[in-house]
Amino acid sequence: MSEEFKNQLLVHARTMVDRAGRAQSEEATKQFLILPFLQFLGYDPLDPDEVLPEADASFSDKFKNRVDYAICKENTPVIAVEAKKVGSLSEANRSELKGYYNAVPSVKLGILTDGLIYQLYSDTEEENLMDNEPFASVDLAQVAQEQITDDAFDALMKVRRDTFNPEDIGADARRKIFISAYVETLAKAFRDPDERFVRTLMDMANIEGRRMPRLVEEHTLYISEAMNTFFDKKLLERVGFADRTDIVKVAPAEPQPYP
Repeated sequence: MSEEFKNQLLVHARTMVDRAGRAQSEEATKQFLILPFLQFLGYDPLDPDEVLPEADASFSDKFKNRVDYAICKENTPVIAVEAKKVGSLSEANRSELKGYYNAVPSVKLGILTDGLIYQLYSDTEEENLMDNEPFASVDLAQVAQEQITDDAFDALMKVRRDTFNPEDIGADARRKIFISAYVETLAKAFRDPDERFVRTLMDMANIEGRRMPRLVEEHTLYISEAMNTFFDKKLLERVGFADRTDIVKVAPAEPQPYP
């Protein structure tokens, strides 16, 4: 199913990119790009019980919390969509979406979009308060070039009408945010392990000796080599060559005397 959906997404993205140049206003962006995308995800823009335009959560005439669309489940808003003219998306646009999201406790997913870029927001930091940063972003211009991250595709899969679960979206968003942070940290450590990382790994590996600068510096090189060897072996495991010692080798190192 995921491969079928990916192929359908590719076709849809290319159609939207082709239309984008003719969306000269916010209303045109909604009509030509955003509503077709909601329909692509399985929602019915012609059903007022499912897709409610100009959704209002105002508590007074002075303070109006409104979004372009609220997507409902059993007549209850669960997704808020704020639309902007194609090509005009900015951080300042989040305030309207956030105002509605925070005012309607049943809303568990916020979408800020210009018809090509779809930013997905949840409330991972504090319940019923929309995060400042999206947990996933989908750019249809990149999708049209067959470029989409696994995280973005997975998030989009779960936004579809037949799979969306308001109760799970926050937990899934938290998982994506934390995994992304750990992946970034591991990538940084892989490129250039800092002293904290080196000392921690030395302790975990039960390396003897006082943690003098010279010892730490030496083991920084060892750890860099060990990580490269580790990732090489993991890669070879995928193709069935993990036991080939002639492919993955660790060069012998002469011990360095210490005073």
